[in-house]
Amino acid sequence: MIERLAFGDGHTFVYDSEEASIHVARYQIAKEYIQDKNVLDIACGEGYGSLLLQSWGAKSVLGVDISQSSIDVANKYFARENVNFLCQNAENIMIEDKFDVIVSFETIEHVKDEISFLKSLKSMLKDNGVIIMSCPNDHWYYKDNESNPFHLRKYTFKEFKTVTTRVFGSKVVFGVGANMFGFANVLLENPDMESIVAKSTRDIINQTSSHGLISKCNVDDVPNQEKCLYYYGIWNYNEIRESKDNLSYNVFITSPMLTRVKNFNDYKISYEKSTNHIEELRQVIQSSEKLVIERDQYIKNLEQKLLQVSGNIQQLEKMVIQRDSYINELEQRLKK
Repeated sequence: MIERLAFGDGHTFVYDSEEASIHVARYQIAKEYIQDKNVLDIACGEGYGSLLLQSWGAKSVLGVDISQSSIDVANKYFARENVNFLCQNAENIMIEDKFDVIVSFETIEHVKDEISFLKSLKSMLKDNGVIIMSCPNDHWYYKDNESNPFHLRKYTFKEFKTVTTRVFGSKVVFGVGANMFGFANVLLENPDMESIVAKSTRDIINQTSSHGLISKCNVDDVPNQEKCLYYYGIWNYNEIRESKDNLSYNVFITSPMLTRVKNFNDYKISYEKSTNHIEELRQVIQSSEKLVIERDQYIKNLEQKLLQVSGNIQQLEKMVIQRDSYINELEQRLKK
């Protein structure tokens, strides 16, 4: 998953429906809690999510991010009359206003002091407010000895639950984000066909609503605390809303050739196979290097022996010359 989506001029991010889907899906968690509410969006990035929240019914949205360049892009493309942006550090936010809803998606893994960060968010929440927070399951994406270079720590679900409930309280419902894929029926003569085609990266805010069916999954594919892409919690200090549906989803359309491999288990297996193959190649290279060293030593030994033989030959040649000289001397004496 891309760490941040970019929308400014000169960005290198190429629109990808899967990346758009997984980022929008997090904001979708908050959709039923924001109607006519004043919302604070912490670590809003370049602001597309803040605008989505407003388009889904929020009375006002304030997006906050540590990056001034991101806030500049947000103000340029996603600011509206009731959608504003502010550049501040999420760990030291200086805002006097109180909010009905605070959302913070994929932020806690970036902050140095998680407790201070959580307490800061709680201090800006109204008494009857809702906090919605998510955290990536980096244990799904990375091996135990690996990590995302932008993240300061990796959370298990238990660790995420423990640290957040310590500050926000236990009046919470938790959930997980998982990948889902399927098939779409699209009329070829549909006059609205253009509405589902992204003309630029900023079309991420133009989400299309549709009706669909969800097929039951195999028992091995049921998401849980380990088999998921991210965790999230929804805190409501007065009353936890009972959702009519315990499943929300954001799907994307992709090419038929990609549907066979668009599964994170496939990616994981492929990664492990590649890693094993690389390790095998590394061992082959090490064996080859050892063989080269042995061959070099063998050649050096041969060269030393050759030098010894050459020395012996030189000595023999010298002895032959000495003998020839002695014979000549004897012959001369005999002639006298």
